[in-house]
Amino acid sequence: AGARGVLLTRQLLAFSRRDVVTPETLALGEVVRDMESMLLRLIGENVRLITRTGEWPLYVRADRGQLEQVLANLAVNARDAMPQGGDLTIGVSAVEIAAGDARPDLDLPPGPYVALTVADQGSGMGPEVRAHLFEPFFTTKEQGKGTGLGLSVVYGIVRQAGGNVLVESELGAGATFRLLLPRVGEPEPPAGTTPGVKAPVSAADEGGAILLVEDETSVRALARDLLQVLGYQVIEASSGEEALELFERHAGSIRGVVSDVVMPGMGGLELARRLVAQRPGTKILLVSGYAKDSFMDGDAAQWGHSFLQKPFTLEDFGRKVAELVAGSSVSR
Repeated sequence: AGARGVLLTRQLLAFSRRDVVTPETLALGEVVRDMESMLLRLIGENVRLITRTGEWPLYVRADRGQLEQVLANLAVNARDAMPQGGDLTIGVSAVEIAAGDARPDLDLPPGPYVALTVADQGSGMGPEVRAHLFEPFFTTKEQGKGTGLGLSVVYGIVRQAGGNVLVESELGAGATFRLLLPRVGEPEPPAGTTPGVKAPVSAADEGGAILLVEDETSVRALARDLLQVLGYQVIEASSGEEALELFERHAGSIRGVVSDVVMPGMGGLELARRLVAQRPGTKILLVSGYAKDSFMDGDAAQWGHSFLQKPFTLEDFGRKVAELVAGSSVSR
């Protein structure tokens, strides 16, 4: 239910163009493998998932969350097209588009691409359905079974990443979606790191505490548990006003602040302004389900505060907090 809720939220944000897009260089096969457990939950027990990601990594430049959304949308569509079960095959392969390739539906410049192929053994589609496939709110599902956003969002995400979507399908013969994304080179390792050695996720061993500010009790409890799993000491506040009091009381031991943006009374941005005024150079991580551009003005962007979009994973949270406390100091 949580995974489906995240998926629907991302669909609506992407459709309204309020989603946060963070392109990065990704091995597409790795993204597929990391999604397998979630996909298995989405498609159910009567659909068999087959993945073929190849022996060598193939890199694309895209937003990981959006690629995961594309995979989830296509998997759900395939599941719905196979009510009696069947095979869902997801493959990753290298493709070269030559200058002489004149397919009218290709609409891509020549060059190297990575193909993400999603094929099912479902009911398939006729030409009249394929002609409207990527239109927003177009759906062949009965009322209450589909929003009509899924494939239009898939198409928009792929086009935004510089690629295109090709569809092959006939009634009774299943459907194959072939997503072509520009292929890029392997990312350079960050400066100061040794290839093949991961940088530490947590800087918790350097001492000090994290001031956690969140008005929702359940969300605050989850964030506190994640921080403690990562080895940090945590000081909790349920409001901006309480956070100011705790910050003054524990100023000598706080290395960084993690704060929600939208809270009753004093919000995260006002809290950040006051904390920086009280102690310049304070490290602050702002967390929100809203897009960064919807609340961060030009002045706020110059403060250099970090931002993390909800929902987030333990790995993303750990990396952001480690970056937050890196270089900060604690008065002993």
